Amino acid sequence: MRYLIPGCTQPLPGDSPRDLVYYMLGNTTTFMQYSAETYMRHFAMTFYDVSGGQLLTTSNPDDFVADLVAYGWLTQLP
Repeated sequence: MRYLIPGCTQPLPGDSPRDLVYYMLGNTTTFMQYSAETYMRHFAMTFYDVSGGQLLTTSNPDDFVADLVAYGWLTQLP
């Protein structure tokens, strides 16, 4: 599985939701000291604010990324 941010031409690196979460974590300076679980919770809080109240599941990377796809923030590539 590869993922693309709508409007971008290059897919995000990572072949699994877990890889994608670690990629996202590794490309932020704000949450570098956090675990992937803590990063997902902080990301979900910000996402809630900017999305108008959409909740992301943060119990595991699979559900977290599935929610991002469902809300249109990511597109899953074949």
